[in-house]
Amino acid sequence: MKKSVRFSDFVHFFERNDTTAIFHALSREVVFANKENLTELNNCLSQAPGTDANNETINYLLQEKFLVPVNTDETDSLKLMQESILQHPCIDTLYLLLTNNCNFACKYCFFEGSYNNPKEKTINMTKKLAIDSVRQFAGFLKKACEYTDFNPYEPGIVFYGGEPFINADIFFATVEEVVTLKNSGLLPQNLAMNINTNGSLINHEIASFCAKHNIEVDVSLDGYQSMHDACRVWKGGNNGTFAEVMKGINILREAGAKTCISCTISETNVEELPDIFNWFLDGAGVGNVGFNPLLNSHQYKIDDSFCVHAKETLNWLIWDLYRQAK
Repeated sequence: MKKSVRFSDFVHFFERNDTTAIFHALSREVVFANKENLTELNNCLSQAPGTDANNETINYLLQEKFLVPVNTDETDSLKLMQESILQHPCIDTLYLLLTNNCNFACKYCFFEGSYNNPKEKTINMTKKLAIDSVRQFAGFLKKACEYTDFNPYEPGIVFYGGEPFINADIFFATVEEVVTLKNSGLLPQNLAMNINTNGSLINHEIASFCAKHNIEVDVSLDGYQSMHDACRVWKGGNNGTFAEVMKGINILREAGAKTCISCTISETNVEELPDIFNWFLDGAGVGNVGFNPLLNSHQYKIDDSFCVHAKETLNWLIWDLYRQAK
């Protein structure tokens, strides 16, 4: 007998132990099934047309488009998704690399590893270049907002490096310019600012300034001290940086600054990501966490098998959190 419904072309299955995560790539929804559930579901799908109409699970999966009628052409669904994403092209995020200098010598750094040869010199962004860039960005954004199909979720400015707080004076000056442009209506009020830092140079002045201007501070921290110090060391030596990074995080928390941990997934921490995540929340006291994959460079090569394992581990961590939230 012919089936009446089938799994969507955009559905993917990820197995771990006795649990299967069923993921819809367009809606980004996920449902979980054990072996018994999955067997029962497949049995239902193999039945004659109409016999599955009263099955609560089938009806839910149809509603969420995990299942579709057998003869469904899903190209229109993909086209609608593409049109919603590929709107009028414009620049809605500005990255400012305040310096190419850093006081760390992280063993996996893709930035340093991107050079074939050692850098000839370190360069700090000037105040003029930073201010001019922000003003030009404001012009791009204002023009883009005139398009009816341009609806950025949240335009933003990202301060980056090297270690951006090496050039802290320019950071302060640029943020003040952003505030001025917001007040004059040349930049939208919902424009967000964040800075990516190794955390070692954070002091009370920086933390208070970031809290005052609602700037998210993304601090690189790879887990417990042994894991963090395995890769993130001081320039000119091999000593770990964990103590200074935690000191910076604590100063940010005391100042009430919006703080996020940026954790790089490597061989040293990949097996313990769930425990590390819980430690970030409880031990480090930070509620916002992002995970970053390692990137290939001239100096650091990533094994393909590690990439697959890291992706699988991270996916399961995310889905476990998603399931708990549900």
